[in-house]
Amino acid sequence: PDPEPQEWHPGPSGNVLHGLIPRPATFAGIKRWQIETKLPRGVIRSAAFSPDGLMLACGTDCGHVRIYDAETLELVDLVIGHTEIVRSVAWSPDGNWLASCGDDQAVRLWHAIEKRTAIVAIDSQGLSVSWAPDSNRFAIATGLDVEVWTVEGLQTKKLPFHTSNAVAWSPDGQTIICGGHGQIRLWKAENGDVGLTIDTWASRAVTWSPDSLRFATAGSSDDIQIWKKDGTLDTVIKTPVPVIRALAWSPNGSQLVASGTALAVHSLEDDSDFLVIPYSTGGGIRSVCWHPRIQCFLTVDDARSMRRWRPDGTLLTVSTGHLTSIGFRVDWSHDSQLLAISDSPPNDAIRVYSRSGVIDNTF
Repeated sequence: PDPEPQEWHPGPSGNVLHGLIPRPATFAGIKRWQIETKLPRGVIRSAAFSPDGLMLACGTDCGHVRIYDAETLELVDLVIGHTEIVRSVAWSPDGNWLASCGDDQAVRLWHAIEKRTAIVAIDSQGLSVSWAPDSNRFAIATGLDVEVWTVEGLQTKKLPFHTSNAVAWSPDGQTIICGGHGQIRLWKAENGDVGLTIDTWASRAVTWSPDSLRFATAGSSDDIQIWKKDGTLDTVIKTPVPVIRALAWSPNGSQLVASGTALAVHSLEDDSDFLVIPYSTGGGIRSVCWHPRIQCFLTVDDARSMRRWRPDGTLLTVSTGHLTSIGFRVDWSHDSQLLAISDSPPNDAIRVYSRSGVIDNTF
């Protein structure tokens, strides 16, 4: 027979696993529980400020997209649906849509005003997403090609590029750039024709200047290569970052941030040396993004922390996620006598508990 329904009452105020429910109810056999924690439970793979600078979106290994207050880093919304790692998030320029993609071969579109979600199925994992200036189209790098979709779910272009990794749509809307394994490729956004193909190992990260006249690339070395839009190499900058994972051009066009195994800021106005920002988290920096209206930028790293910085290296805000294993998925047995909890990576274990809270089995 089905178990008798229980009425939930607020639990104790002490020893609470902080999350969306302030005081979770007490249940036999469960010491502490939450629907979802406020802090990230997995590595944060990517982050992006909303165009108005009020919200910050983060994609995590747990498959969730978390929306934070950009100033306080307090959780304000949670977008669920991805079943695998979320590798990239991006806001549409009008701020209405948030696109996310990852290993589950789907792009999820979340409407920030109407709070509804749309799903676009793609042929492979989504590694990077970038919006067109019209906020109606976006480009996805899948590792096999670059796909262009509309918010209505219509694929308009499929651009072959078998090592596509990082994609960026130019601010003027004319050009799509993608970095892959030892190569950079540019397409004309209007018709999908290949404009340029550049052989370079600085191809892991790509970013446009705000005026769309130049783009910067970086990769497996400490070099940043700055190119003119016609493919002419303009400048090569040596950085103190041995391996560059992420690259971001400031909205005012005056600075570049390079991150990976280290963090550094370069001024393009006076061509000064890089400012090296001390960064000791025990893990590399996954993503970096500039605030659209304030001269500051945000980093996310393998230690599950978000840090907001001034360009002079001043640390403004820091928020660190859960460093220990917390249940990733929870489900009851059909007879309600056993509870199964799967741990988030890297433990990847499944523990089965009795109703009294005793471990019955581990897989």
